Amino acid sequence: MEAQRELGAPIPQDAVSAYRSVIDEIDLSSIKRRELRTRHDVAARLEEFCSLAGCEFVHWGLTSRDLTENVEQAQIRDSLKLLFLKAVAALRLMAQRAQDFATITYVGRTHNVPAQATSAGRLFSVFGEELLWAVECLGKLIDDYPLRGLKGPVGVQRELLSLFDGDESRVEALEDSIAEFLGFSRRMSAVGQVYPRSLDFAVAAAVFGLLSGPASFATTLRLMSGTGLAGEGFAEGQVGSSAMPHKMNARSSERICALVEVLRGHVVMAAGLAGRQWYEGDVSCSSTRRVLFPDLFLASDGALETLLVVVDEMQFFEQAALEEMNRQLATIASSALLSASVSSGAARSAAHAAVQTHSLAAAAAARNGESYDLIQKLAADDALPLEAEAIRGVIEQAASGSQADSQILGFVRSVEYLVDKNPEACEIKVGAIP
Repeated sequence: MEAQRELGAPIPQDAVSAYRSVIDEIDLSSIKRRELRTRHDVAARLEEFCSLAGCEFVHWGLTSRDLTENVEQAQIRDSLKLLFLKAVAALRLMAQRAQDFATITYVGRTHNVPAQATSAGRLFSVFGEELLWAVECLGKLIDDYPLRGLKGPVGVQRELLSLFDGDESRVEALEDSIAEFLGFSRRMSAVGQVYPRSLDFAVAAAVFGLLSGPASFATTLRLMSGTGLAGEGFAEGQVGSSAMPHKMNARSSERICALVEVLRGHVVMAAGLAGRQWYEGDVSCSSTRRVLFPDLFLASDGALETLLVVVDEMQFFEQAALEEMNRQLATIASSALLSASVSSGAARSAAHAAVQTHSLAAAAAARNGESYDLIQKLAADDALPLEAEAIRGVIEQAASGSQADSQILGFVRSVEYLVDKNPEACEIKVGAIP
């Protein structure tokens, strides 16, 4: 109304003041009674608003979706901004922990099977880099997110043109004013009664992508907790199991994974709405969206809040990692032994077969409590050109994390750059979760 009046619509200033004076007097129960009669939520709200103000100037030249679409988009955009800052705060904490654990070497796994030595700090870099990319994508979505604007029932702005005596420039100025007031730098021009629901899908997918890296981190922590390598922290007075007093379950990591499953369902819901628009639009998506968006943001916010706590309290058990490294060292050095053999002139296929044979034999002996002198067995194999001392050096070198330090540093620097651009993230603190 204020924008319309400034552009010459015949709305008295007293009417604007009357509506503004009763904003905080809205009676939700009265609106509910009106909606039971009108079976139209916007009409019920308008009735209530006009009744309280004592006049009927609001909503001139508009359709219901001129109100709901733009308000919801502002809510969605603001919610994305909140998630963006919390994700940056999580990255900041992950970068700190990456440095805290950078000197701890443990047995890295692929297919959940011991593979090569790596750094515990690099865990945060691996899953943090995925989160970093998702944050960057989310930032671009926020910047490019377009407002539907005021378009009327089918998008041709007939009612607004009538309100302004056919003056298209004033209709354009009105839309610009609303977009500026709501903080949007971009708005749609040719759109029907509803904006494309593919935009809703883009939002849901971006939020799901934001939590994908944290979900993989939480899953890995659950696996490490089960083997005694790490834990998500255990506060004084905390109970892991009502039946087994010794249990220290990774319950918060489980919560992250569970909430991401909720988000996965919302992505499916949003996908089901995209590509199903009838003509200039319909409202069959309304009930779905009223569940979709509040729940999408509550679930993602809960997952990020939980992630902050888990990353802050996570423990890595260095002695357990060292003991496993000592048990697995001879076998996880297999790729290094293969490379060294090929570099010394061996045929790769023959060297691969030889190293595999002896590595598996050493692993089997270890499981059975038997001895197996892997170094001597390898040195005596004609397919391998390496002497015992060279083999010993290769195995010892395999215990290092190789490029882990530089990769952690690269991740930390990327996060520091992001935090410098978004200093408000530093104000977000780790809270308490039940």
